[in-house]
Amino acid sequence: QRKEDRDLTIADVDFSEIPDGNYRGSYEGWNAFDVLVTVAGGEVTDIRITDDSTSPANNVTDEVLERVVDGQSLDLDAVSGATVTTKALLKAVEVALVERREE
Repeated sequence: QRKEDRDLTIADVDFSEIPDGNYRGSYEGWNAFDVLVTVAGGEVTDIRITDDSTSPANNVTDEVLERVVDGQSLDLDAVSGATVTTKALLKAVEVALVERREE
């Protein structure tokens, strides 16, 4: 499962095409994340992890989420030494923005 997570493909999502709202997404693999993504004015303004019970709590997740909001993109290099965690978290955000399950 770890190799599968490391090889995940993350879609290039155009944030400006997403209607304002709060969207839930999740990914379950080696690491599992549930996230709530807030979109306003064509930008992702906030991402909160709502459940990371199978993932280690560390500053990697904060760094990844900050980079998504700052760069307005899911096209990020993985955090060094945390490729699996980075990819799993980005996949959860992608699912939220593609499936758009509103809160």
